[in-house]
Amino acid sequence: MNEICAGIAGRLMEKREGQGEEVWRKVFADGRKELGLSAEEGELIENAGSAFFGKSLEENKRRLSLTLERLDFMIETARREQKEKQRVYGTVSILSGLMLVILLI
Repeated sequence: MNEICAGIAGRLMEKREGQGEEVWRKVFADGRKELGLSAEEGELIENAGSAFFGKSLEENKRRLSLTLERLDFMIETARREQKEKQRVYGTVSILSGLMLVILLI
């Protein structure tokens, strides 16, 4: 992550690559595999750059608010999926243990 942030800072200081939002998108798109992000997560982070490089403070606040709402939704979805998987794994492990006991008897 430090390398990605340093890459953004370096490119912005060089002032050769257009606007900050474009630089943000390019750097995060290039580093998405390195961070191990899914396509949806990568898209969210790439779009987050618009919250930092808008034309006005109000626009930045609005975009950041939208990004945070979307991030909260993704986190909640991941938590629900994790709970469901834990239930399944718990059930499978209990059944596997019972089968082992039955086989040993």
